[in-house]
Amino acid sequence: SDNRHVTTALLHRGPFAETATADHLTKVFGASNVYTDVQIKESKGKTLTDIDVLAVVGNKAVIAQVKSKRLTELAKLGDEARLTADFKLAVQEAYDQGLLSRRALLNRKDSFFSGDKEIHLSESIDDAYILCITVDHYPAVMYQLDVYLNKQVDDPFPVAISIFDLDILAFYLADPFEFAYYLRQRTALSAYYKADTEMSLLGMHLKQKLFKQKEADFEVVDSSFAQLVDANFPALRGSVPKTAAADKLHHQWK
Repeated sequence: SDNRHVTTALLHRGPFAETATADHLTKVFGASNVYTDVQIKESKGKTLTDIDVLAVVGNKAVIAQVKSKRLTELAKLGDEARLTADFKLAVQEAYDQGLLSRRALLNRKDSFFSGDKEIHLSESIDDAYILCITVDHYPAVMYQLDVYLNKQVDDPFPVAISIFDLDILAFYLADPFEFAYYLRQRTALSAYYKADTEMSLLGMHLKQKLFKQKEADFEVVDSSFAQLVDANFPALRGSVPKTAAADKLHHQWK
């Protein structure tokens, strides 16, 4: 019976992740601006691709593609063949799908449907940010993006995060414009910032904003920025008592 439950749980991983992603983005963008299971159809009715979750604010869009692929034990141990294979299934395929969707949004030639209902956006989209969401924590994914991601020079980088990271992003960037602004800076400066985790970049953004220094070619972001989030997040959520460490994360900009 244990095996039966394991099989059932694995079947539910994908739908759960998509539902959780939609829930987190709805908290930020509002239910009327979040669409799930979006089908993109060409003029002749042929389905081009689909978006797991689409969120819109003004003329900006967030494309979230969700993958439930687990990192294999061999990949965790550093087996490069398994690592590249797992990366392809967990991130590359989501990114390729996101790119197709982004081009369709920007070209404005295709139609978008959520279920049987066509989506009519009030403004034309002039930029769209790609989120590659994984169900599990995916160690070193930021370094793997630099090494393994297959992309054209002019194509934007994605932001590859776990569903747990998305929960934290949605908590701190609860205003849709702030959320979109963070993704804009992250995407534009993906090659500039070197960081271990998304939380390091979020902590830096909350502390001093993500901005390129004029004299620098790149910046290495210290993991202490992530520790600021680690200390602050549980306290603000009410999971642990508030301490002096929790107050070290605060905005130093307007």
